[in-house]
Amino acid sequence: LVHGAFPDGETIIDLPLGLDRDSPIAKKRRASKDGDEKAITRFLKRSTNGIYSFVSCFPETGRHHQIRAHLEAAGFPIVGDKLYGCDPDFFLEFVRNGLTDELRKHLVLPRTALHAARVAFSHPDSKRLLVLTAPLPRMFQDFFKENFKQPIVCPE
Repeated sequence: LVHGAFPDGETIIDLPLGLDRDSPIAKKRRASKDGDEKAITRFLKRSTNGIYSFVSCFPETGRHHQIRAHLEAAGFPIVGDKLYGCDPDFFLEFVRNGLTDELRKHLVLPRTALHAARVAFSHPDSKRLLVLTAPLPRMFQDFFKENFKQPIVCPE
């Protein structure tokens, strides 16, 4: 779930990642042409209400914080994301004071609204395809029903 009206159709972000040297947070990454690690993510908008959008994410590379950094660079930060969200000070505020009522109001959700509904990969020894699925957390389902007036359906 991201902030904003995500574009229709498939969006591909092909921006390398690197450390965000302007951030006081050492682990924060930045997607930019100056990055040193190739990173490609495909996105597909599933639904929007103009304020928030439900987006499927398909990372073609597997970089640390790739989805979050790519969405931030595109101007569609993930709802509830303290590190890559709408304000870079949210993470530091959270570290100092925990999840305050004021911070909760700005974040919309108390945790990052990023969920791996399905992950598929080849087993390293047997080479057999493994497909793992996980149901959407109740918090996300409730948010979707309230803000989109319909149940959320994760694609297979």
